[in-house]
Amino acid sequence: MLMAITAQAQFKMGDVNRDGEVNILDATTVVDLILYGYKPFSLSQTDVAITLGNRQVDIVENGDFEEYGNTCFYSKEDVNGTFNLLTIKDNIGVNGSRAVMVKSKANPENAYDTNFAIRFLTPLSAGTQFHIEFDYKASIPCNCTTTAQGEPGNYHHYNCLGGFDFTTQWKHYSNNITVNNSMAGSDGMRSIVFNLAVNAEATQFYFDNIKVTVKKPTNNLITNSDMEGDDTSCFVSKDNPSTDFHPSVIYDGVGVNSSRAIMVSSEDNPANAWDSQFHIRLPEALTTGEWFNIEFDYKASAECQVSTQAHGEPGYYQHWNCIGSPQFTTQWQHFKKGVIVTNQMAGSNGMRSIAFMLSNNQTATQFYFDNIKVEVVRGADEPVNNATVEIIGGYDDYYVMTDDPEVVVPSVSGHTITFTPVNEGIATVTVVDNPTYRALEITVMVEE
Repeated sequence: MLMAITAQAQFKMGDVNRDGEVNILDATTVVDLILYGYKPFSLSQTDVAITLGNRQVDIVENGDFEEYGNTCFYSKEDVNGTFNLLTIKDNIGVNGSRAVMVKSKANPENAYDTNFAIRFLTPLSAGTQFHIEFDYKASIPCNCTTTAQGEPGNYHHYNCLGGFDFTTQWKHYSNNITVNNSMAGSDGMRSIVFNLAVNAEATQFYFDNIKVTVKKPTNNLITNSDMEGDDTSCFVSKDNPSTDFHPSVIYDGVGVNSSRAIMVSSEDNPANAWDSQFHIRLPEALTTGEWFNIEFDYKASAECQVSTQAHGEPGYYQHWNCIGSPQFTTQWQHFKKGVIVTNQMAGSNGMRSIAFMLSNNQTATQFYFDNIKVEVVRGADEPVNNATVEIIGGYDDYYVMTDDPEVVVPSVSGHTITFTPVNEGIATVTVVDNPTYRALEITVMVEE
């Protein structure tokens, strides 16, 4: 993933304009400019590369064959034979490294008389996307096909990775593949099998640097997400300022397609937006830097924009923003967003509740919630190689803001701006020099 950053100066009232003339709005700016002089600032870089983070998990072991142990690579070298684990050999791989070799016999009857199998550590279900790459060559040029199987020998589908043109020189393959229903079968796709008996002459096939990864599994923290059960341990409501927080009520027939859902009502003429609230209470607190994806279906009896806050336990406020401000309408909508827990959201004890402030309408309004999921990527690496840009010149007092925290979360310390990517997309980050209100805008593009 790359993040390209470009900067362009934006001149406003209170700045020094392009002709060097000062447009002054307040006495503080006047004093700063007179006492300290005008201090322009710029950015050290306008293009930055960044990786979002390693959200992939390997599903084969020792694919570079630098260890001698083998649990994932098999061969069948005779039409009536069985699949057996291969022996890793020295000096036959790329640049004289270790690798595996499979040998076909002369004058085979069928292409599948000799096979090489990559067996995953776990079967993959339909819809799963995996990334695969490896190096390959053969002693004689030839073309072979691949099939999708369960355990090696348990055939599922005639095509997996397509065909391969082997040459006597090392070649590299890299691709993303999505498992379809035929590839998955009834027990999941667990093996990629190469049909190697394609030459009349006995041929040696070499494989090295095999890597197969899938996205790390997510863990839905919400019990009774679809509301079809009676468990409300993850849902908390507050009806008005005089009531305590209590388990939300699930009603029959008010959900998506007349299913069950939660309904919370606000009162007429509220004094504050937080008089009525709905909380998604997590069974465990999330800490700074953790990633979560949230999605749910929502509607209301009248249009209303609802702000959200990050709380510890319901009612223990920690930060004014959590997942943004969904716009409720009278029709069902689906909300989905990826969020990084910030220091402010986590507080000192972790973020445990996502709070919806429901009293924005002056007339009583009913709010409906269904199919709530909060998924956390467990064991995932935190974002790596976060982009940093240095501020050159100016004063020592800056702040940064983004127009889309779903794409990137910026922070500034001294003269260093740090960009933490969240999801694919484009956002604008504004860097402001506090004494003069002069700003630079940074266009941030996060790509996967």
